[in-house]
Amino acid sequence: MSQSPFNFGSASGSPGGERDPFAQQPESQVPDPFGSPAPPPGSGGEGAPAPMPFQNRSASQGPGDEATAAHPFQAADGFDTQPDGVFAAPGGGSLTLSRPPVFLLFIALVIAVAAAIVAGVFGQPVLAIVCWVLAGPVAIGVLAFFVMRDNAARSVGVYSSPGWVRPLHIVTSIVCFVAVIVPALRIAFWVGRL
Repeated sequence: MSQSPFNFGSASGSPGGERDPFAQQPESQVPDPFGSPAPPPGSGGEGAPAPMPFQNRSASQGPGDEATAAHPFQAADGFDTQPDGVFAAPGGGSLTLSRPPVFLLFIALVIAVAAAIVAGVFGQPVLAIVCWVLAGPVAIGVLAFFVMRDNAARSVGVYSSPGWVRPLHIVTSIVCFVAVIVPALRIAFWVGRL
């Protein structure tokens, strides 16, 4: 007789080796869901105190973890967290304070203002084309470089930005837009007279 794949052995000694899953178990065999958990294997039996869940146990440390036991404030990523919340890089150095590259905003602003004034005052078409190139690709390129360097500064260490940098960024963007329009109008008037 072949054995059934659903035959998991005899738990209660019933004939045929099959166990009735709906049979009542005696109360002594039913586990108490609200009772104390069984001690883990190797913990010393019933009388031994259960280990605390967040207790630093040296038995659970692997090889190379002796440094972690000696320095309890060292994180796994290698940075030390001092008790007062100051972070220090491995090797004893501290994190540097990064700031936005504001000088790039001033460069873009000066280029845009100069291009708009020169294009507005002088009506020569060649000068208007040069001013358009300065106000457009050059000044807006410097503004884009500011954004790129500012994002890089935000992602490294601790970032500190004065409150006037964002309004200056917005003003510089608007001035660059106007500085592109002024030479473009001069060029359009020149082409219209041809």
